Formats: sequence, structure tokens, C-alpha cells
Amino acid sequence: GWKKPNSFNVCITSYDLYIRDSRMFKWRAWQCLVLDEAHNIKNSKSLRWNKLLSLRTRIRLLLTGTPLQNNLMELWSLLYFLMPSVFSSQDDFKNWFNDPMSAMAEGAAEYNSQIVEKLHTVLRPFILRRLKSEVEKQMPLKLERVIFCPLARIQRNMYNQFIRQKS
Repeated sequence: GWKKPNSFNVCITSYDLYIRDSRMFKWRAWQCLVLDEAHNIKNSKSLRWNKLLSLRTRIRLLLTGTPLQNNLMELWSLLYFLMPSVFSSQDDFKNWFNDPMSAMAEGAAEYNSQIVEKLHTVLRPFILRRLKSEVEKQMPLKLERVIFCPLARIQRNMYNQFIRQKS
């Protein structure tokens, strides 16, 4: 059962299901939280971000192809989610990066490269980036299998009822 210690090792869920059932998830202390498509928590004012942030976990890992989409404050949301003690101040982060980044459009190329290098230095321990060209030779070939599974009686009845309603 859900409340029984060590009754399962892995729980896979969606963001929406977690939000709906967040009280149940809080009954456990989790070893590891892995969030795919982490750009879904880029807004630190969202209910999703706040509910997931309150989950007790020892390790947090975010997976995303787009850690920086629109602005640096979205990146701060992801970094704070991972390590709140390190990235505790949104204002400090903003002053350190966002203000200089805004000035980059007008600044000299040397100043701009210093800002980008500063950002890379800070983020290097937290971001592991792999391009497709770097890893595609190590990937196994894609294998597609089509497996037909007959519907159970209840599934067949529901399917037939749905089809009848459409026509």
C-alpha cells in the first residue's frame, strides 16, 4: 500500500496528478525527485512550482532541453528549486545576471563576453548539456514494435459506447 514503508521503489506520475494528489505524496520522504520537461516549473509563482518545492526529497534532478527560454528569472526558478540554500535570493541573482544581461545589447563585445563567461562559470556545476551530435553514435538504433492487445470486456463496452455516442 501507499502508506506502507518500502512498499515500492519508484513512483512515476504526471505534474497534474501530483498537484491533484499532493497531500498523498507528502506522506513519504522521497529519496529522489526527477522532473522531466522541467520548464514546466519555470514560474516560481505557480501552484505547481510551490507544491513540488514543498515535497521532502533528498535529491532533486531536473531534465530539460531548454533550461533558459525567455528570461533569467525562469532559470533562477529552476536553480532555486534544485538548491534553495545556494540560490536563496532572487534579487541577488537578478542583480548579478539580469541587469548586466539587459545592458549587453548596448555594451562592448569584451564586456558581453565577460558576462556570458560569468554565467557559464556559475552554471557549470549545475547543468550537464549534451548535443545530439555528441551522443548519437552511442545510442542504440531505434526499434519499433507494434503489439496488438485485445480490449478487456469492460474496455470493449466503453469503446463501443463511445463510438455509438459519436455517430
